[in-house]
Amino acid sequence: MLRLLRQISLRHFRSSWGRVLLVIGGVAVGVTLISAINLVNTSIMANLRRTIDLVAGPAALEVTMGLGEVSFAESTVETVRNVAGVDAAVPLVRGTVSLADRPADVLQLYGVDFTAEEDLGRYTITAVTDRRDILRGFGDPRSILIAEQLAEELGLKVRDSIELATPSGVARYTIHGLLDPQGLSSVFAGRLVVMDLPAAQLALGKGDRIDQIDVMITDDADINGVRSGLLSVLPPGMRVRRPEQRGEEYERLFFSFRAFLTSLSTLCLIAGLFIVYNTTSTGAVYRALSIATLQHVGGDRRVLLRLLVIESLILGFTGALAGVGGGVCLARFLIQLVTDSMGVIFQVRQN
Repeated sequence: MLRLLRQISLRHFRSSWGRVLLVIGGVAVGVTLISAINLVNTSIMANLRRTIDLVAGPAALEVTMGLGEVSFAESTVETVRNVAGVDAAVPLVRGTVSLADRPADVLQLYGVDFTAEEDLGRYTITAVTDRRDILRGFGDPRSILIAEQLAEELGLKVRDSIELATPSGVARYTIHGLLDPQGLSSVFAGRLVVMDLPAAQLALGKGDRIDQIDVMITDDADINGVRSGLLSVLPPGMRVRRPEQRGEEYERLFFSFRAFLTSLSTLCLIAGLFIVYNTTSTGAVYRALSIATLQHVGGDRRVLLRLLVIESLILGFTGALAGVGGGVCLARFLIQLVTDSMGVIFQVRQN
């Protein structure tokens, strides 16, 4: 069989290299798109779950209005804290701001109650200043924390000032601490600003309203019982859910986009199959005379069939190998585009 491959198949490949490349290319294109889309889908969903975990921190439940896009009264926090089984309730507001001198550079703004944030410990602060100094600094409504990556990019350090464009206008803020790059700031690729809750409400024009309450429960509390208790005392329209449920909702929202990408790659694979089929059929007709000659001189049909099958496997394996490599390269390009889209839709940016 090896002799036939060298004397017949290799000679055919050399004389018909155009058809050979077309077959390999057809397989490679289909495999490239299938592998790239699968890599993108897998990577994006893994990062989405990681994002939800980082944003939620150790909170067992989240209280929001609708899907979290509608603000509600800050007085709801006390209602939540009075429910049996609730250990801590942390209010927060969210929004977007930008650098005053670079309006296209959008930053995510979180407003948190730093006295309550002691319980959650979500925003890991780099040990550049004492935590008590940071808390004292938040007596000034123009005090902020920024991600360490952003500070390095802008050449800033603690006590420096920065101008931000907010819904309330352009204002100068003083940096009182840096956020650890391994914490929540990694979700937004360092584009994160944290303010004390009242200052963030003022900057975002939210008045006395908040966007979310993160709830921690006591060790002996039943999470379903606490959730039922919260729903019984909260106003209509309020939602109480586990953080992972928000991830499932995002996955459902993302499903149609994933289905579109998968359908596109499948169509390209089908097109590749047509290319391979037509090229192989043309090649078989082209080789009909040589195959008939081999049979005429005593060639076994089964041996010739195996030879053609082995040739197809060689071409298919070569095309698939090239397609996997191309898929990895294409996935690197597509992931950036998809994450940018998700950043607009879900307000997260992943590294």
